[in-house]
Amino acid sequence: MIAIDKTKFKPPSSLTDKNRKKAFEKNAIEKKYTSGNKYKTKEVQTILNNLYNKKCAFCEDKLLNSPKHIEHYRPKDFAKRKKCNSENSYFWLSFSWDNLLLACTSCNSSKGSCFDIKGTRIKYSDYKNIPLHNLQTTITELNKIEKPLLVNPEQVSKTFLIKNLWFNFEGKILSKNEYLRYTIRICNLNRKELIEKRMLILNDIRNEILQKKFVVINIKITIDTNKTL
Repeated sequence: MIAIDKTKFKPPSSLTDKNRKKAFEKNAIEKKYTSGNKYKTKEVQTILNNLYNKKCAFCEDKLLNSPKHIEHYRPKDFAKRKKCNSENSYFWLSFSWDNLLLACTSCNSSKGSCFDIKGTRIKYSDYKNIPLHNLQTTITELNKIEKPLLVNPEQVSKTFLIKNLWFNFEGKILSKNEYLRYTIRICNLNRKELIEKRMLILNDIRNEILQKKFVVINIKITIDTNKTL
């Protein structure tokens, strides 16, 4: 998982242009998301690609030659799923800058519309009188009310991730933190292909350590031999 500082970038103007406002108003009338990929502007894609260094926000898989999904942290649609609460739509946040992340196909499809919370669920009626340009940076306020279990890489520090995430010798990512554990499960961060990639890195580290150990042992033997002579 990557800790990202999005505050360095202003909300892209394309998210509040005439087309997005029209789509936003239509969604509000129908009380659901009906606007296709209009949140996926070239400007948004370019900034997110640079911000995330073309890596998935959740699994950190490189997306150089892979599909890059603009993921909604708070889901724009809803669909019933057994593994989580996924029956809530935040359609009015579909064009909100701080609700958009970069994700790989696997994390995007695994997460889907899952969004469990520990606080009070926000409803559209609470924000229906707020114009689109004022909904670009509301995540801090919303998180205080809802207390979402899903970790947002843009809302945590690198230190927090280092202290609370680790990998075992089987290549699995683990945590004792309730929010990180939820995120690992919902995004399926211990899927087979990720474990295989981690094991390659782990084996390289093991081989490097063994090689250095071998060199140190040889040096010690040489020194001890010289002493004897």
